Amino acid sequence: MIHFKSCERCKGDVAQTSDWYSEYLQCMQCGWAKDVSGDPLTGLIRSVIEPAREAVLANCKSS
Repeated sequence: MIHFKSCERCKGDVAQTSDWYSEYLQCMQCGWAKDVSGDPLTGLIRSVIEPAREAVLANCKSS
């Protein structure tokens, strides 16, 4: 997922991604990174936004 203009350092675009060890945010312009694997906000985002996103995608596919 990409969060546009949300970098804390340069206001660039931040990609939310993961690797073997954790989930993290990383700016595509300046390289700023933040580990979010233990962040409760990430869990909230997944539990609220992801089901809504899936519903929208399913609705778009059925149209």
